Amino acid sequence: MNIRKKIMLGFLCLGAMLAFSGMISTFQLRRLSRNTENLLNSSIKSIAVSKAMLDVSQEQNTSLLHMIVLGQTEFDSTFTASRIAFGKALKNAASMAESNAKGLDSIYTARDNYYELIDSFFHTPGEKDIEWFMQMYGSSYMALTSAIKNYMVASQHITLSKAESLERYAYRAIIPGIITLCVAILLIIVFAFMMETYYIRPVERMTKGLDSLLKHRFPYNVEVEGNDEIARLNDQLEELAALARDRIKE
Repeated sequence: MNIRKKIMLGFLCLGAMLAFSGMISTFQLRRLSRNTENLLNSSIKSIAVSKAMLDVSQEQNTSLLHMIVLGQTEFDSTFTASRIAFGKALKNAASMAESNAKGLDSIYTARDNYYELIDSFFHTPGEKDIEWFMQMYGSSYMALTSAIKNYMVASQHITLSKAESLERYAYRAIIPGIITLCVAILLIIVFAFMMETYYIRPVERMTKGLDSLLKHRFPYNVEVEGNDEIARLNDQLEELAALARDRIKE
């Protein structure tokens, strides 16, 4: 194999390794980017849904107090609208709560108890014991808001756990690039050693042999191993030196 082919083969192998490593790293980083984006979107949606449920619960609480304590029945429509909005927010939470189903079940239970108490108060005939209702209502309302807050905290813990997994995945994503870079450096060192051993040093010896022949008429006696252009050039120089000696003798 001639010098040009050897050099081209070395650079092609190095380029192929770098290209393969680049493709793997690009694929892994794109996958990491998508997972990170999905994680952030999931976290933002979880916080938004939890905040919406808390806001609607607060709105329901305000409307209910106006209706029961102050007797302002015009807040009935506000309470109904808030109840519908809470159902929608809970439905949105259910659509993204595969990994936090336990927290969502707590909200469902607290919501059912909360509405059951309210419905029983309004639909039970006879005199209404407001003091009893307010005592029971307070604990029911606190249970509902606590369930929502616990759901928010649990969702963020899940997000944190996934973020830690993504951090470990990020290290795995760059490992192929690091390994390829190390191998590429090693190949460059080997390539430089081979160039020094098989090409640069033989050329230096040939140069010194020619210099000794031309300046001091010393015999040209340089050995070069192999069968490439350098070895053939050395053979031709030996023939040229022998021809020069023959002419000098004549």
